[in-house]
Parts: sequence; C-alpha cells; structure tokens
Amino acid sequence: MIARARAVQERLAEGLAILGMLVIVALMLLVVADVVLRAALDAPLSGTVDYVSTGLGVAVALAMPHAFLADLHIRVPVLVDTLPRAPRRVVAALSTLVSAVFLTLLTGQSWTFAAERRASGDRMMIAGWETWPVWMAIAALFTLTSLALWTLLAAVLAGEAREAP
Repeated sequence: MIARARAVQERLAEGLAILGMLVIVALMLLVVADVVLRAALDAPLSGTVDYVSTGLGVAVALAMPHAFLADLHIRVPVLVDTLPRAPRRVVAALSTLVSAVFLTLLTGQSWTFAAERRASGDRMMIAGWETWPVWMAIAALFTLTSLALWTLLAAVLAGEAREAP
C-alpha cells in the first residue's frame, strides 16, 4: 500500500517538477524580453517584477514534492553513514518526521495566508492582479508535499525507504 502510494506520488511529483522547470524557463524568457525591450526601445514590460517574484514561488512549490520523494536535498552524511543500520533508520525517521510536521504547519499557515489575501483583495503592486489564486496554488502544492512527506515517513518506518535523511 505504501509503495503504491509512493509510486503515484512520484509520478505526480515528476510532472509537477517538469512544470516548475517550464515556469522557470518562461520567467527567464520574460526577463530577457524585458531587458532587450528596455535597452533597445526604452519600453520595458510592465509587471515583470511581479510575475518573476510570484512565478519563482510557484516554481519552488512545484518542485518540492519531487525533491523530497527523490531524496534530492543536500545532506552531509559523515556521521550518519558511520552508524549501524538501525540507528540510521531512526535518524531517517526523525528527520522525515520533523520535515513532515514542519511542512504540515507551513501548509496550514499557507492556506490561512491565501484566505487572508482573498479577503483583503491583495493585488500585485505593478500588474494589479489579485494574489490569492497564486497563494492558493502554493498552499495546494504544499499540501501535496506534506502528504508526500507523511507517505515517505510511513515508508521509512516500514523499511521501504532510505536509511539516512
């Protein structure tokens, strides 16, 4: 059951990470166009700063589930690798638990923040678009990341996942 849930989450996470990469490519092209138009025609694109700052947040949120599920985070395993198998599993379980709890709390706060942005009518400074849809999307992506971490914790506890965080 855990392996099946992880497989589904990993496929979804890979697709989201690719989408995040495409968002970054689009943002790069937007910045290049803004710079070229500013230099060549003295006509910068309005709202570029809003789009880039918001888009980067979305891109990070899109990549987070894949980063956790594929164990792509940077770690320094010097001490952990010297431990026997059982203590490595304990360290993996504890680090995954801390990550899952933290991300779950962050997820809850993200939903609250998104609702507050909607209630206040918050808008991007230059583009003028409402910000709450972006924050709702980020909160939803954090929800997926939290679920992935809880599934990963179950896999670690069942001995079906990595031994070191």
